Amino acid sequence: DVAATLAKVEAAGGRARFPIGNVAGKEGAHFVYCEDPDGNVFELLDTTHAETVKVILSVAPDAAPENWKG
Repeated sequence: DVAATLAKVEAAGGRARFPIGNVAGKEGAHFVYCEDPDGNVFELLDTTHAETVKVILSVAPDAAPENWKG
């Protein structure tokens, strides 16, 4: 739960670097970058790595490794 965890970050003196967003614009996969009181940046996600990749590839299929040119 990104919103609940962000509230804990803020209560401990951290902050969100921008409002909570949806991964690749899809509902149900939320994220936010945070900063702790010492300035360290970290990301909160409420989805698994596999689901995040699936959502991103659904809107950006060229991001799949088999489509990389190099």
